[in-house]
Amino acid sequence: MMGSIDSVPAAFQLTVVDGQEWLSFQAPAGIPWPTGAVETVGPPPWAQLQALELAVPFRQEAVDADVAWKPAGKSTETLARFQNRRLAVGSATLATGVDRLQAAAGSCGFAAFGISDLKVWMAPVGLCLAGRFTVGGAEAPFTIRIGVDLGGAGGRRLIVNFSDVRLFAPLPPQLSPPALLVGTAIAQAIGAGTAVAVDALRVGGSTIDLDPLEISLASELVSRGWRLPDLSRLRLQSVVMADPLQMQLQFDKHGHPTEPLPTLEFSTSVSPSTALRFGATAVPGDPLVEHLVAAVAALETGQSAHAAGLFNEVAALA
Repeated sequence: MMGSIDSVPAAFQLTVVDGQEWLSFQAPAGIPWPTGAVETVGPPPWAQLQALELAVPFRQEAVDADVAWKPAGKSTETLARFQNRRLAVGSATLATGVDRLQAAAGSCGFAAFGISDLKVWMAPVGLCLAGRFTVGGAEAPFTIRIGVDLGGAGGRRLIVNFSDVRLFAPLPPQLSPPALLVGTAIAQAIGAGTAVAVDALRVGGSTIDLDPLEISLASELVSRGWRLPDLSRLRLQSVVMADPLQMQLQFDKHGHPTEPLPTLEFSTSVSPSTALRFGATAVPGDPLVEHLVAAVAALETGQSAHAAGLFNEVAALA
């Protein structure tokens, strides 16, 4: 059921500063956005557009310096005059977290790749996936670590790597590389149902190179008939860990990132079981995390049979 706001454009505010028109958007505080507050296009989004500022190109007509819209007071005709214009992004904020990633993963069609029971979790030192692979009638629990780095020209792209794949039962040799299967399924889901430009999403082996802001704007604006805004001057300015399970990406047009991106993968000085224990403090009592801690610890101490049994329990909980 939709709330009082049914799209990002419907929530735009128009302001004028020194003769420059701005369209701005801010996600409603305290409302799960877009879930419950806005109609989404396509599958659940991997990231939430929290804030957006769009500069409107200079126009010859006189501008009312006192104009300030309320969402309920805008007409379709009023918005239409901006819809086909080439606006420019001044700043933007995306947010994501474990719950949103888990919901989006549910739309990936993993079953076609022999993947089931996929679970996403994020600890202060790691973003990971766990689930099951099935091939040739055989089945095995697995875990995959995910690394995220800044990459590509322009300063706003992310490189997502799927690595350190661990299978906890034997599988036939014809299995394609698990990280490749997971990455392909996720990339196909990201590009489905929205007008994403080819360059915004590149897949190479077990790596996804993407422009998260362009993909988000393709869903929120282009899919609703708006032109994709000019992003050429925008940079990923900072990544803020709001808490161990939530992350914000802040984009601005001023220079390069002011601080390095956090590395969302396990530190080489921390064992996986120790890293998982850090994550368990963020979700106390979560049986999935507790089983993962025990299973990885058993594997590290050479108790492979016991570890396999525990990972079977993990897959049942996922």
